[in-house]
Amino acid sequence: MKKSVKVMLLLGTVGMLMAACGNKAASNVETSAKGTEKSTESVAATEKSSEKETEKAEASEKKVVEGAVNNTIDLSKYEKGKKVRLWIPVPQSSEYQTVEDVKYDAGKAKAEMNTDDWGNKMLYVEWDENAEPADRVVKLDLQVKREENRQS
Repeated sequence: MKKSVKVMLLLGTVGMLMAACGNKAASNVETSAKGTEKSTESVAATEKSSEKETEKAEASEKKVVEGAVNNTIDLSKYEKGKKVRLWIPVPQSSEYQTVEDVKYDAGKAKAEMNTDDWGNKMLYVEWDENAEPADRVVKLDLQVKREENRQS
């Protein structure tokens, strides 16, 4: 009987230890999960802070380029006796660029700046049949200031 009591006590002790360790493990898992939630929130807050700092840095680092754009279109290869028409798209100002001082010279040809319903500008030039081929030259000059446009 002494032997069976010792085995029972041993089994009881092992069972209690297992139960105690099992509960301890369960509470560790819970604590660990809470710790993970806190660290995730902390990481998210840190990421948001970093994003704001990056946006500020990028805003201050945007490059601005400005200069003259000079176009010369030579259509002198077309023979005399034929009407020649030309449409040239003209850049326009937007959120990221400013277009100023648009000038054109089409010599004796009919030339006009047109704007469509959407605000797009187009220079239309027309030479009649009697125009000398050497006169079929157009110059379009403008000043542009363009801000770098970064898209994420």
